[in-house]
Amino acid sequence: SEENTYVEAFWKWWPELYPKLKVFRITGGEPLLSKETFRTLDWIIANPNPELELAINTNLGVDQDLIDKFFDKCQQIMIDGKVKQLKIFTSCDTWGQQAEYIRVGLDYKKWYYKNN
Repeated sequence: SEENTYVEAFWKWWPELYPKLKVFRITGGEPLLSKETFRTLDWIIANPNPELELAINTNLGVDQDLIDKFFDKCQQIMIDGKVKQLKIFTSCDTWGQQAEYIRVGLDYKKWYYKNN
């Protein structure tokens, strides 16, 4: 909620920069905890860039409502072809309960789930 001159400068520059971007990667901390991530996704939805490869690093260690919001925005981006490609990267430093211990908010079973 605090003003940040760097964030303000970025958003001033963004409309000029965005149409020329070929690759844009959002990393963190945990980007799903930042309103700027969702602001960026909304911008992409409103301003398609079919040449852009969008990549996001997240471990999904946040409340389910944020995960749902994130996936909804990703679906809007992909279904409508707003970008050339969307990649979601994740990592985990250890296994099971140890992973949950070092990454507060991580539900390891949810993170590891795979559809067989």
